[in-house]
Amino acid sequence: MVAFNLVGVIDLILDYYHAIQVGLPALAGQLGATYAIPIIYVPVLMITHVVAFYLLLRPQPKAVRAFTSGLLGRRRWIVGDGGWPIQSRPCD
Repeated sequence: MVAFNLVGVIDLILDYYHAIQVGLPALAGQLGATYAIPIIYVPVLMITHVVAFYLLLRPQPKAVRAFTSGLLGRRRWIVGDGGWPIQSRPCD
């Protein structure tokens, strides 16, 4: 998930660079309704990536680590006919 987010941030930074190189700020008045894309949508994407980085890389509280390790490491799930887990039991 972090790698996917990193590729997205790099892509956005390269898009900023290319837009400046082709002179997009000078052509802003000619964009019409698409003016909202570089002014609203692209900054929101960058903010979303920064928030996702924060959520992915922050240290987890002790309770969350205990909960996820208990769910993932100590139970064996029995799967029903539809493919959904129907019962769990402790591993031997």
